[in-house]
Amino acid sequence: AFNTFIDDVFAFIITMPTFHRLACFRDDVVFLVYLYQRWLYPVDKRRVNEFGEFYEEATRTPHAE
Repeated sequence: AFNTFIDDVFAFIITMPTFHRLACFRDDVVFLVYLYQRWLYPVDKRRVNEFGEFYEEATRTPHAE
């Protein structure tokens, strides 16, 4: 995230070709999409990993009989 911010600052300060400047902003768009997907699809901590371990115990509701 910090590297993306530094690229934006230098894109405005240093004289560079327009396509390189657009490429810096394209990286920002990709980073924002990544952040949105991380927010949209959180990690399921109850899912078992490849080692058979999980982070949270699944809460089980007793059946009403």
